[in-house]
Amino acid sequence: MDIVEVNRWFLAVFFAVVATFYVVRVTFLSKKTQEIITPTGPPGSLHFRIHMVFRVFRALILLLCWLRLWWPEADSYIGVIPALWTPLVLVFGDILMLSAMVGIVGINLFLSDRWRSGIPEHGPAELVTDGPYRLSRNPMMVLVMVAQAGFFLALPSLFSLICLAVGLASVVMQATLEERALAARFGDRYSQYQARTPRWMLGR
Repeated sequence: MDIVEVNRWFLAVFFAVVATFYVVRVTFLSKKTQEIITPTGPPGSLHFRIHMVFRVFRALILLLCWLRLWWPEADSYIGVIPALWTPLVLVFGDILMLSAMVGIVGINLFLSDRWRSGIPEHGPAELVTDGPYRLSRNPMMVLVMVAQAGFFLALPSLFSLICLAVGLASVVMQATLEERALAARFGDRYSQYQARTPRWMLGR
């Protein structure tokens, strides 16, 4: 089995595992906390639209990766970028995705019951500034963007490029909304946190 075939299986299994992880995580936390773990905001709001876009693209990516297992000819319809379709690039993309997911799982374990995907109606009960949140105000989103870049390299095509562009724009918009909500809830405490901690990993 060559690298292309190994990568094909890796992507299908990777996204299936990711989907399973989040379904189990959300189901478990919902039952334990009796709260909405993935608040999407009012229908029609920017917060709601960002969540819907994410869900649609996640479903499309999962379906495509599984379709490619049984119908390899699907690659001819996604606008493959030949210059990037090399074993080194594909494997590097896989490594980025896997590394980002390990980090995301680690942050989930660090947050424990505090993890939410979205902006709760009444805001978080506490402002988390320790652990990975000392390095970045949005460490989970940094890793999501790394995973998105990894997917583009693992499946270099116009399809994955569109996913990357939409994904990055959605993450930036979601981070902006969440930071506004945190600033409104925690006031000066959040302003002080913003002053000493970069939004991403570098810079201020």
